Amino acid sequence: MTQLDAKYDKYELDYDVAVANSSEAMKEFKRNAWNSFCDVGMPIARKGNEKWKYTNVGPVLNNEYRIDPQTRTINQVQELGFSSPLRIKVVMINGKLSEEMSSQPDSIPGIMITSLEKALTAGSEFVKNNLSKHVSYSDGFVALNSALFDEGLYIEVGSNNPDICVEVINITGGSENVASYPRLLLNVKDNASVLLSEAFFSEGEQKHFTNAVTEVILGRNSSLTHNRVMFESMDSVHMKRVILNLQRFQMGQICLGMKCQCYLMVRKHLVT
Repeated sequence: MTQLDAKYDKYELDYDVAVANSSEAMKEFKRNAWNSFCDVGMPIARKGNEKWKYTNVGPVLNNEYRIDPQTRTINQVQELGFSSPLRIKVVMINGKLSEEMSSQPDSIPGIMITSLEKALTAGSEFVKNNLSKHVSYSDGFVALNSALFDEGLYIEVGSNNPDICVEVINITGGSENVASYPRLLLNVKDNASVLLSEAFFSEGEQKHFTNAVTEVILGRNSSLTHNRVMFESMDSVHMKRVILNLQRFQMGQICLGMKCQCYLMVRKHLVT
């Protein structure tokens, strides 16, 4: 591991807390991700940086973004207008699953919603074999998310489930300069079709930094439609990565606000 640049000290403080609060099963995962981040840093070089030459990541480095250590509650969650009887609503507050504000119909079989932390601690082979296995830590933002996310989110949709609507609402709020690291691993099993809508909201007009990573694994003859809706403050910074092991896929996006926003999707087709 290389010596960490002083400009990343604030992230090291959050990393120390993240590791201390993680289960033994998650500690090694976070250490590996952090070591990679220390090696690659953020894409700030002017030369040899083709992917980022049109995106200024200065706002990330120039603000003291920190994780809010307080567990927050939200009185009301913005509805996205979906009326499907097969709708699953998951609420994440500052990157952490809010079970009390999430809901799903009892009529949908084979649905699992839990944190990545709990799934890994319970010995989930799927999570162990797929979490971060399809991403590249050469992207410093992916490595940083992997080192700092708080518990994360694991959703499993069982086989032969048609037209499931999964609505993930991410809310960033609290004090000024809050950083959140939403992490989602979605497992869509064989012969299932899913509409995944990820929404990102600000609780007020404070500056904040969202660094989100979503990994999607689709089974045989399964399909995914992915929508992203972002209504964040004008001074917010949003980095998003979606990694897909897929067969059939569609996507749409609506963005309002944000001083700096970057979205990257990586598709990896499964061999069938």
